[in-house]
Amino acid sequence: MKQVFVSSLLSLGAAGAFAQATPAAPAAPEPVVGGFTANVNLTTKYKFRGQDQGDTEWFSPALQGGFDWSSNGFYLGNWNSNVSFTNASLEMDFYAGYKGEITKEFGYDVGILQYYYPQKDKVVSFNTTEIYGALTWQWLTAKYSYTVSGDYFGLGKLQKLAAEANGDSLGGSRGRGTGYVELNANFPIDKLTINAHAGYTHLRRSCATRRSTAAKAARSTPASRATTTTRSA
Repeated sequence: MKQVFVSSLLSLGAAGAFAQATPAAPAAPEPVVGGFTANVNLTTKYKFRGQDQGDTEWFSPALQGGFDWSSNGFYLGNWNSNVSFTNASLEMDFYAGYKGEITKEFGYDVGILQYYYPQKDKVVSFNTTEIYGALTWQWLTAKYSYTVSGDYFGLGKLQKLAAEANGDSLGGSRGRGTGYVELNANFPIDKLTINAHAGYTHLRRSCATRRSTAAKAARSTPASRATTTTRSA
């Protein structure tokens, strides 16, 4: 689910065939059953939407992996990685959705994704929930993700804490309604795949800054008694 600073994919394929000695009537198609897959990856650096999830050094290894189940287009999955910005140093993603085809070359994908960060003595929750939709043409995919949780990776809570430390207060919410649009290319060349990614985050700005009662009492000018500003992304 995440973009990695340095990544490569090697794929090997094997094909097999069997023959039937005597002709027989075609068998009835068997129902598609669910299948489980697993994945594991060791990366030199983990970046998500342009942000370092590990140390800011150029080399910050991350061990990643997960499990997936799919059946008749429906899927469930879990993906995990070590991170450095929580006291548990762990990110756990849980997702579910449906993939289908419009034509043989065009496909679509819709689903919901929960980013979960277990923590001890939690002060700021980085947990975030998004719904998403994607369209795929051969090796090119366009995807849009929309935040439905009350905060966007703890940004609103961090800004409120910073405002309180300065004697201000933040009203409203920040994060819900944030959108992320991305374009991904996975171009196969022989047994290698070249990955490319571009994305843009539109942060929902809905927090207003208000001076606290003590701060307003200390100010004598009328303009300072009702100051409302919108914080930029």
